[in-house]
Amino acid sequence: MNSLQRLSVSKNNVNNLLDVIFTEIKRLSDYEDAERDKRASMVEKMKNLKAKLANSPSPSTQNVNTQEEDEESYNAHVEFSSLKVEFRNHS
Repeated sequence: MNSLQRLSVSKNNVNNLLDVIFTEIKRLSDYEDAERDKRASMVEKMKNLKAKLANSPSPSTQNVNTQEEDEESYNAHVEFSSLKVEFRNHS
C-alpha cells in the first residue's frame, strides 16, 4: 500500500512539473511574439521616418524655411535618432 501512495505522489509531481514546463513555454512564446511584433513595428516606423527624411528638402537647397518646417524636420530627425538607438539596443 505504501508503494502505491508513493507512485501516486510521484505521478502528481510529474503532472505538476509538466504544468510548470508548459506554462513557462507559453510565457516564453508570448514574450518572443511580443518582441517580434515590437521589432517589426520599430522597423516599419524607421522606414517611414527614413522616407520622410529623404523626402524633406535639405537646408542647403532651400532659401527660406518656415519655423514649422524646421521644427517638423528637427522632430523627425530626433525621433529617427532615438529609434535607431532603441533598435540597436533591442537587437
